[in-house]
Amino acid sequence: MNKIDWILVFLISDYSNLNQEKYLLPEEVADCKQKIQKILDIGFNEEPLESQKRLTNLFKYILELLMLIQDNNCNLSGIVYGLK
Repeated sequence: MNKIDWILVFLISDYSNLNQEKYLLPEEVADCKQKIQKILDIGFNEEPLESQKRLTNLFKYILELLMLIQDNNCNLSGIVYGLK
């Protein structure tokens, strides 16, 4: 699993076991944001309408989290603690 995949898994998984600060490189966050935006641009047209809405909302939420992480000096744990 590469770092970008790890970031995505982390963002949509359970954060309860995070007990230390985790920082990312700004370029990793930017790369992840770029990949998410490409996914949103392509869309989910092959999925049923309800799934399209859910997937779009999920990826928009992940994009918002990435923006928060970027604004928080790429500190993942700061964002996670703020969401609890």
